[in-house]
Amino acid sequence: MGRMRKNKIRKAALIGEDFVGMQAQLFGLVERLGWEGRFYPVYRNFSRLTMQALRLMPFWLVKIFFKKRLPVLDKETDIVLSIGGFGGWIGLMLADKYDLPIIQIQNPRRNFKKYALILSGDHDEISGQNILSLPMALHGITGAVLKQEFLNWQNKLNQERKTPFLGVLLGGNNGRHIFDRECAERLSQEIRAFLTKKSAYAIIVASRRTPEFILRILEEHLQNLPVTFWKGEGENPYKGVLACCDVLCVTEDSVSMLSEAAATKAALGIFSLKGHSKKLEKFHKFLFSTGRAQAFTSDMKLGEFQPLDSGDKAVAEIQKRFLL
Repeated sequence: MGRMRKNKIRKAALIGEDFVGMQAQLFGLVERLGWEGRFYPVYRNFSRLTMQALRLMPFWLVKIFFKKRLPVLDKETDIVLSIGGFGGWIGLMLADKYDLPIIQIQNPRRNFKKYALILSGDHDEISGQNILSLPMALHGITGAVLKQEFLNWQNKLNQERKTPFLGVLLGGNNGRHIFDRECAERLSQEIRAFLTKKSAYAIIVASRRTPEFILRILEEHLQNLPVTFWKGEGENPYKGVLACCDVLCVTEDSVSMLSEAAATKAALGIFSLKGHSKKLEKFHKFLFSTGRAQAFTSDMKLGEFQPLDSGDKAVAEIQKRFLL
């Protein structure tokens, strides 16, 4: 499990694939803990066949394969934080190499006992003495952050203080969901109906996974309506949208975006895409059952909602286990 430096501010090596959602979880946890973090992205720059073969090998043999592929950590590093299956794999090798403790975010799928602590989602359905199961994904969206982002963005996004203000956060295709033309047309219809019925206006924010043709379809169908778009140019207003909008519409494919949206007081609507995932469906059901989320429609209930967040629980568990 590696050495532990008690009662010491830690510098963390953050290990994961170069995805925005994964970085948000890693840095969000580090910020809440008051640690300094450096991100070391890891890449699967080998064939799928090689990956399948590696999964069948014992851990000691896998370490030999990756020996010259591992990043070099800063000498001041106190702990490793890893995320995801592949990130957890590489993080474990680094923790072993540098004799450091390791905290894993998400189900690592293997070698569970080698981690000091695993912060998994309830939908992962894993348990153990070193596993803390959380209903929401980790992130850095706290009340203090939202207050600051409101001050930073309110005049840029909503200078006239019009309400309701709808923020639409777009994901994209992944291994389980498809965001195609039909979905875009259906989303544009729902946005149009919402804006018309509620006398609202909207900002639509794309992510790196959002196909360009989706934005073109939305622009075409929402012409002459009070809608603005952010397509990746200039400063990203994502946190400002979370802080300033009365209503949030989030595509169903991203646990990270849904968790961050649920940490605000805004009404939260989930927009469905094609495809399905049992784990995501379980997460959606949790949000619906608590009343924190609804299906995104023009009839959805508005108002202020109680934020949902798992960050404080994760921080308390880490502080207890590491005697901080």
